[in-house]
Amino acid sequence: MDSRPRIALVGLSSAIGRALSRALLARFQVRALSPAADSQGDCPGIPMQPLDFFSLLDAERSLEGVDAAVYL
Repeated sequence: MDSRPRIALVGLSSAIGRALSRALLARFQVRALSPAADSQGDCPGIPMQPLDFFSLLDAERSLEGVDAAVYL
């Protein structure tokens, strides 16, 4: 079981998001949230999870078990 803290990252498709995700991977479990969960970009190894940004219930479910969230 991975004991690293979990971070949800919104904005993985941006240049800053890609750089940040790579830097975070060494110390954290990173989960990317995106309305287009099938677009992994150039960040393999980071699970993508769909998120409807207009649904509070969907946001709550997506952030369940996450220690911190970064929205870019």
